[in-house]
Amino acid sequence: YTPQLSALRVDYAVADAPVTAQYVLTPFGYRSHEEVLALVSGDAEAAAQFGYAVSLSGDGNTLAVGAPYRTERDAVECGAVYLFDRLDEGWVQQVKLLLPDSEAPDTEGVHFGHSVSLDHAGRTLAVGTPKQVRGRVYLYSRESGGWNPTPQTVAYSKSTAGRYGHAVSLSGDGRTLAIGEPEGKMYPDDSNSTVKSGLVHLYDLIDKQWRPNVYLPAVSFAVEGAKLGTSVSLNNDGTVLAVGAPGYVYELSLIHI
Repeated sequence: YTPQLSALRVDYAVADAPVTAQYVLTPFGYRSHEEVLALVSGDAEAAAQFGYAVSLSGDGNTLAVGAPYRTERDAVECGAVYLFDRLDEGWVQQVKLLLPDSEAPDTEGVHFGHSVSLDHAGRTLAVGTPKQVRGRVYLYSRESGGWNPTPQTVAYSKSTAGRYGHAVSLSGDGRTLAIGEPEGKMYPDDSNSTVKSGLVHLYDLIDKQWRPNVYLPAVSFAVEGAKLGTSVSLNNDGTVLAVGAPGYVYELSLIHI
């Protein structure tokens, strides 16, 4: 057996102190080589759950870190997202993103940063806020002067407790967005629909605006509590989607492609 990869670098977060671990591949698997302090958020808070969600750009030089339980503007568990760039001197925090000011009356316990997803270039970021009323997903863009703190808001759920934004995934080209709503009704447009098996919403970027494409209900396994949309992942051009449904048939999980 001849390994094709000689080393693997892993960046992860422990409380509010993100850490980089480097593993060396041997014929017996990965072995820990060294562990060094990589970066620390600028305003550590023990209960913030910094690192609850993470996403790297394709080149590995931009990192988004969600801290959905962080207290902000006196709102408990409001949440925040931190963006770091890997520069010559190491990982450097570029900005901390907060819920838009327009959402100020509705910030406590919304868990902004529960899910995050960067595109391949590290120029577009999706942030899920599943415990906000009807849920929200915010899209941030990186411009010449840095990250624009004013996001686009993707249309919210028609359900008040579907956890819209529990999972998000941007395609590598940044033109397709998948949003999981694991507790949503199978047919959100049907007032008679009561089965909460979860669904996934797909959006396309058209003329610089995010427009709804289609929503995918759990039609082939319409089981209450299937939690379709708990996890989502798009490929580079947005033509293939993987969806997790961990509540399907009791303890049997399903990846729906």
